[in-house]
Amino acid sequence: MVDNTPVCQTTCVHEEAVVEAKNAMLPDEQLSSLSELFKILGDRTRVRILHALSHHELCVCRPNGVVGASHFR
Repeated sequence: MVDNTPVCQTTCVHEEAVVEAKNAMLPDEQLSSLSELFKILGDRTRVRILHALSHHELCVCRPNGVVGASHFR
């Protein structure tokens, strides 16, 4: 099987850009916090609730009426 995927034949490292990216990197503590946030947002029901709340103030005791999440009773 022949792979016809185009591949760049030139190795080009932009040293300054790499140094700037490394210098702009967040501390591990912040990266961990952001990672946890993305895990939370990885649940579709939670994102639906946040989206609904971003459009209208809702009572959080009954979000199932808006997002169909019956496990929130």
